[in-house]
Amino acid sequence: MANVTLKNVPDELFKLLKIKARQNGRSLNSEIIIGLQRYLAIRERSAQELIDHARRARAMATGALSTLEVDQAINSGRP
Repeated sequence: MANVTLKNVPDELFKLLKIKARQNGRSLNSEIIIGLQRYLAIRERSAQELIDHARRARAMATGALSTLEVDQAINSGRP
């Protein structure tokens, strides 16, 4: 396996990576590798694959709200 050194990682990004690694019970190195794998896997999908995935997810969604229900929820509690 190859080794990579990251330089000039912004402080906020570094802090977030450390928090995520701790939350997921992983080392910082593992968290970075998994993040890169997920990022690249998404980017390798074609636009049609992403559209198909979104359509399948939408079809599985239950309890969809009507436009009226959404408007009521948005406006509830507003003067």
